[in-house]
Amino acid sequence: MARPSKTFLIEAGATRFRVDLTQQAGSFAVSGVYHPEAPPTAAPGSPPALPVDAFDPRGGTLSSDWIAPLLKIRPRPAAEVTILSDQITAVVAEIPAGPGEDWRSSAEMEAQTVSGLSSSEAVVSTTQLPAESGMVCCWVAQVAMRDVAAMRSAVSSVSGTRLVSVGHPGGIKLDPAAAQLESWDEYSLFQAAGSDRIEIRAWNGPDALTEASEDGAVAAALVDPENSTRLLLASKESLPSAEKTAKLLKFSDRPSADQWAAALARACDPLTGQLLALPVINVPKPPPTAAALAITSALIAAATLVLLGGHYLLNQFNKKRLEANIEELQAPAQRVAAARTKITELKRELKEIEDEQAEVGESDVNVYAHRRRIGALLDGISAGAGVDGVVVMEFRPDELDTIITGAAASFNAPQTLASEIDEALAENGWRASLVRRTAKLLRADGGPWSYEIRLNPGRPVSVDDPPVGTGDEAARDRFDPQARVGETTGTVVF
Repeated sequence: MARPSKTFLIEAGATRFRVDLTQQAGSFAVSGVYHPEAPPTAAPGSPPALPVDAFDPRGGTLSSDWIAPLLKIRPRPAAEVTILSDQITAVVAEIPAGPGEDWRSSAEMEAQTVSGLSSSEAVVSTTQLPAESGMVCCWVAQVAMRDVAAMRSAVSSVSGTRLVSVGHPGGIKLDPAAAQLESWDEYSLFQAAGSDRIEIRAWNGPDALTEASEDGAVAAALVDPENSTRLLLASKESLPSAEKTAKLLKFSDRPSADQWAAALARACDPLTGQLLALPVINVPKPPPTAAALAITSALIAAATLVLLGGHYLLNQFNKKRLEANIEELQAPAQRVAAARTKITELKRELKEIEDEQAEVGESDVNVYAHRRRIGALLDGISAGAGVDGVVVMEFRPDELDTIITGAAASFNAPQTLASEIDEALAENGWRASLVRRTAKLLRADGGPWSYEIRLNPGRPVSVDDPPVGTGDEAARDRFDPQARVGETTGTVVF
């Protein structure tokens, strides 16, 4: 079964009951009125029980022992509970109008006069009513803070319920068109006929009902048979003179309680469920317990960890995506840099090729000069043919030099051969020198001797060197580079 929308706990003297309201289209309707079970009968000879309101261990004036039993009655009550008790002080005061909100302070002082509570130990709710010019008519409800705390604890002891407001049950009009006199514990309230709260008067004190009945407007309404004034008795007092002409309702009668509960549903705001125009004191949520704080802290810590973990993962994802974007944006620049490097390498290779081509072209030109020099070289070597006792066994190139090796029968013959060749080749820029002479020790004088003569070009070969030979041979040397290439090694015997 669904829980009701609103739950009211009513205390009127010794009568206590629960009213559940369900929100319908544009209004509230009574879904149930529940009364507590009758207390067990005391055993014979036992001491009389104290009245319910006679003792409060917290030092307050209200009892809260009746609250939890009413809330535990099935079906379950609403999550938000309002308590209306006639033990809460209610005052209707008419005071001179002051600047700003000064009238509220005066209204609170009127309530303190009745309740005996100071402003530091009580909470107050005030509703302003229509009044004559220059005056302020206010409806005040006041209750001790400790009593509110006790009622809040009693409501919270039932799982899933919370006290949201407290107030006095007086002022719920049974018939909007009829006048109504209400009698509560030391408090009487009169509302004139009419749907609007044009005239509301109240009396406080032990003789409140008597004083109210002696008022002229109240007395006239009670004896008017056409007005059908409602007389609501919630206290132990009675008004016999008016019970014959007025329509009497008593909270001790369950049908009267049901009729009052229906009027309570009509008095609720269709949207919020708040009692209209009645001074109701809103109750803040109770402070959380240590266990609730521990659970909340653990949940907050877990949520923080989850949030931080999610934030970390999100940052990592964004970091990877940013790195990918950076790489994607840097790729063209990297390709340009690689292309520039490649261009530089290609330029270098091109220069090397051009240099090699230049060298090849120059060597093509120098081939003719080298071939001419080779002829001159052979002529120079042949110049040593007149030296006796010496044999040229081999001549070979060694980089730019030419090495001549052979054997000699006498010690001075290799030096004489080197001198002859040097003299013959000097005009062509060659120099000949004996670089090695080794005795074989095969004879008594140490001979024969092996030797090595190095021919060194004194200047580079140039195309300006005159060609060797004349006629067809010179032309062949000029136009046939391969004619005598390679003819730089051989053996000559003198």
